[in-house]
Amino acid sequence: MEKNQVDNTKKTSPSYTTLQLGVWRVIIVNSVIKLPGKESLSVLPLVLAFATEIYTLAPDLVILYVLTKVWSGIQSSLILRTSSHLLTVLEAALVSGKPDGTAIVQAVLAQTLCMTVGSITEWWRTYLASRLQPKVKFYFEELLLRGANLLI
Repeated sequence: MEKNQVDNTKKTSPSYTTLQLGVWRVIIVNSVIKLPGKESLSVLPLVLAFATEIYTLAPDLVILYVLTKVWSGIQSSLILRTSSHLLTVLEAALVSGKPDGTAIVQAVLAQTLCMTVGSITEWWRTYLASRLQPKVKFYFEELLLRGANLLI
């Protein structure tokens, strides 16, 4: 049987059509109305199904990986805030002529703590990715080899 020959076509839901092309299963998103942003919303069920499959492989790794990605998004603003606070404390000390040692030490410690937590989180994210990536890769390679149907 040729790969470009359509074995069967079935409507799986109002927004998706599934084609079986030999061992390949192709999912096509149906969209009648073209509105800005509608394409991203119509793909959401596929993204959720994909995320659910990955989550079932290693739930703990996925949760930790997502948390480290969230931290990396927050980290830059937090570092900017702590740097700004440190500069404000130093400026106040220079303007007044009386350095507040406690405030300067607290600001430096906050900056150092934020940078340290960020570095540890980055290392942890890399470690988690190195453990999660092969699991996901092998799972989907196995699906391809078996010709299994996707969960849609």
